[in-house]
Amino acid sequence: MPHASDISHMRRSKARASKLFGFIVALTNLELLAISPRYVQIDLLSIVEGRPHENAHEIWLEHPCNDNNFYGGNGNDDNYFLDSGDKIRFFFEEKANLEKNNIDKNKHFIVNKIGHALHDLDEVFHEFSHKEELQDIALKIGFQKPKLLQSMYIFKQPKIGGEVVCHQDSTFLYTEPESTVGFWFALEDANKSNGCLQVASGGHKGPLRKIFKKVNGKMIMLDINNEEFPETDTFVEVKKGSLVLLHGRLPHYSCENTSPNSRHAYTIHVIDQNNNYPNWNWLQRPNLPLKSFMND
Repeated sequence: MPHASDISHMRRSKARASKLFGFIVALTNLELLAISPRYVQIDLLSIVEGRPHENAHEIWLEHPCNDNNFYGGNGNDDNYFLDSGDKIRFFFEEKANLEKNNIDKNKHFIVNKIGHALHDLDEVFHEFSHKEELQDIALKIGFQKPKLLQSMYIFKQPKIGGEVVCHQDSTFLYTEPESTVGFWFALEDANKSNGCLQVASGGHKGPLRKIFKKVNGKMIMLDINNEEFPETDTFVEVKKGSLVLLHGRLPHYSCENTSPNSRHAYTIHVIDQNNNYPNWNWLQRPNLPLKSFMND
């Protein structure tokens, strides 16, 4: 949780003037669309803008909702991950040095992401995520009753930020019929050098290839279509403050970040309440009912 002084600073910053940022790249419906000019209020940028990143990291690593044992290595444990749908938990970069001495000195540089209920359990992320502007976007791209399913803060750390293999979000967050859309907010410039998103233009017109499903108490990856992914031929290079909307079937990928610069992003995955969310999905929220952008 941000310190009281930080919250006060953020509120003063908002009162002065919240910045409005650039275009939305919308990967929805039938085409890769660039919608401009459209603007989204990115109050969340006040967290990382104008202060050292390590300070922001330290705030989150001391969050009262954090039940991660840094010295026990739980950050990449399967159950730790699978039970995180209604919690705030921390996950490490695969190439991070998890020796205790290194964690003590560099813990703000080893975290891969924080998830998956920031939008419900953290004051700052809750305030940002539940906005009328975002509700309006969801309705305009076809949602009837949009509900916020999960959220993540992705660090894409300098030098060790891991590759994310090509996948479709509906594989992991499946509804019947499919409705998942990712709202991906760039908190720093994303470009080829620091591992920006790469997407297969028009790839959402193809089939869903896999589903990650609980079978007999175990999570397994099921192939439902053997068609290979098309090439991720489009680099989504965007400026800080941009919003990228990712269709649930859109194949996307990001390479390792070997640059000296991080690539911070915040994501919310949204589903339609009118569509069935099977209980065999990995992400379950037994203690947190889903809410809309308007907090109902």
